[in-house]
Amino acid sequence: RSLNGNDSDNSPPFFQKVFDFNNPSQNLILKYQAAQLEIKQGDNLDAKNKLENILKQQPEFTEARELLATVYLNLNQIEKALKLIELGLKISPQYPPYILSEAKIFAARGQFFKALQLLSSASPPIEQFPEYYQFWAGIYENLANYRASAVIYQRLVELNPENGIVWAGLAISLEHLGQKQQAILAYQQALSQGLDNKILEGYSQERLAQLTRSF
Repeated sequence: RSLNGNDSDNSPPFFQKVFDFNNPSQNLILKYQAAQLEIKQGDNLDAKNKLENILKQQPEFTEARELLATVYLNLNQIEKALKLIELGLKISPQYPPYILSEAKIFAARGQFFKALQLLSSASPPIEQFPEYYQFWAGIYENLANYRASAVIYQRLVELNPENGIVWAGLAISLEHLGQKQQAILAYQQALSQGLDNKILEGYSQERLAQLTRSF
């Protein structure tokens, strides 16, 4: 049934997803969406207050908890973010977005092995959680395990060949593995698909030019 009680549900997919998963009231969903908008506008404090209020009323609202953890990180309140996610894992063990959020916190502290151990504790479907695996590949890259990162990146570009960031990750891994020709192709794909990270874009252009000259 829909949020308004009718059998026909014309609500957007977002509403269906949140309602089906956690069954929050429509009022809480609207507060959650308002917090999302405030974050986009850079108003982390008002968003924080809304999300904290939502979780007081419904601790099982996983998306609100995940978003609040992001807000805490934006405000550099790392310990608060960690405690929030750890509590979430007690409520919803093995929930991939919580595991990912906690891994990001460990990585932000430079604890890459701990982040890797945490990510390895679950194996969610890559089709449903590509961001989980993209971050996992990035951790492998940080630990110089380029073979493992290349395997994950390769699977990710097969699933979404329009993701330039993933192509760049694959290119970097392939270059470190000495597979220069494949790295050139991956860098070309990354730049062709577009990179919204200017630093990564500049690096990819530089490495592509260098590798091309070396042939």
